[in-house]
Amino acid sequence: MLTGAPSLSTTATVNSPASVYPITATGGTLVAPSTYIFSFASGSLTVNGGAAQTITFTLPTSVSYAQLTLTAHSTSGLAVSYAVTGPASVTGSTLTLTGTGTVMVTASQSGNATLAPAANVVQSFTVTP
Repeated sequence: MLTGAPSLSTTATVNSPASVYPITATGGTLVAPSTYIFSFASGSLTVNGGAAQTITFTLPTSVSYAQLTLTAHSTSGLAVSYAVTGPASVTGSTLTLTGTGTVMVTASQSGNATLAPAANVVQSFTVTP
């Protein structure tokens, strides 16, 4: 009678970057009569892409002051970067208003070896005098 189970192991973890990782097969807890012969074949695990992440980003709908601190966050904790169109400029997380009109701010996170890029989040607001 055959009892137990073979053992499989790999060096890949939940946070491993995209790559190919070895899978090693061994006897584990298998127990069988001496007439049984086991051959274990190792293999490989291919990790594609990265874990998904999202961005949370809100802005006021109407603004009348000169500077705002942008506070977007990614679910991964990786830094978020910003781009702006309209009467404003952005340096790091500081948005400086340069006139009146509609400002569109895009928050992005490009990912890394273990995380896929987050979908950009675009927010807009109106600068009033």
